[in-house]
Amino acid sequence: MPFSNLNPQTQSSINIAEDTRNAKVCNTIAIPAGPTPPTTPLIAANANRATFSIYNLGPNPVLIREGPTVTAALYEAVIPVGFYWYPDPGEPRYLGAISLMGNGGVSNCQFCEATLIT
Repeated sequence: MPFSNLNPQTQSSINIAEDTRNAKVCNTIAIPAGPTPPTTPLIAANANRATFSIYNLGPNPVLIREGPTVTAALYEAVIPVGFYWYPDPGEPRYLGAISLMGNGGVSNCQFCEATLIT
């Protein structure tokens, strides 16, 4: 099997601060039921956000969308009760608002967010 050198011939400086984060801070939040979405996102935009995760405590599934609104027709993923959701690690950091909505009734989630060390 052939080998390929993926390292640059001259190494430039690496900004390690961009990838260094604090421990996640978690909060339990109440999720309103659909079909009427909340008028404002439940999670505010955060320019310092490194990553986030959401655990659905129940009793109903939760619809999530990165953006200002979420509806039964416009969502990114369904988080079943007892499941954990987090952004794909290969994607760039998302700094904007996060909208959540209960699917079939109100629900509760544990939202955890880590910020960059500045």
